[in-house]
Amino acid sequence: MRNLVFALIAMLLLAGRSFAQNDEEIAKLRLYLRVSDKTPITVQKSRALPIGQPLKIFVASGDDPSPAQEVFQLIEEIKRAGKYGTIHVVSDAAGASLFLIQYEVEGKRRQEMTTALSMDPAVGRGRTDYIIKTEVRGYVVARTPSGFEIINRYVRQVVVGERRRELRDAFAKFLKDQFGKVAN
Repeated sequence: MRNLVFALIAMLLLAGRSFAQNDEEIAKLRLYLRVSDKTPITVQKSRALPIGQPLKIFVASGDDPSPAQEVFQLIEEIKRAGKYGTIHVVSDAAGASLFLIQYEVEGKRRQEMTTALSMDPAVGRGRTDYIIKTEVRGYVVARTPSGFEIINRYVRQVVVGERRRELRDAFAKFLKDQFGKVAN
């Protein structure tokens, strides 16, 4: 019983930590949102947000165009399906009601060795490859009357060069939570 209590406490602390943010992370987010240090940024408090129609989306994915391309593809699929009303992608953050942001954390790239054993005796031994991994952070943020609310936040270890679907998945989850079933 005692171990169960400790396990529950540990899970609660880890869950709380997943949304904990330091000043540097919030400062980076402010750059993408293009807002001052005085503008409040909070974690989502309610399920329903006053986003309204048309949904105006600002997408920022740093130096990696893959996350934005995946989001744009999902938006096209949604438009063809005629779901969720009107969705516009805006190029100016000031005109957006929803922000989809993903960026690579500076200084987190590292090279890793992967090995695969061969079952073919003709090959003789395994194969060694090198991959580059890094950390990405992503956000779904809504503009509210009092500032901004973080709806979803994630941190992922990813392989550089692979397709980035995390931001698309976070946006699809937002749509599903706000409006119902989403197109795949």
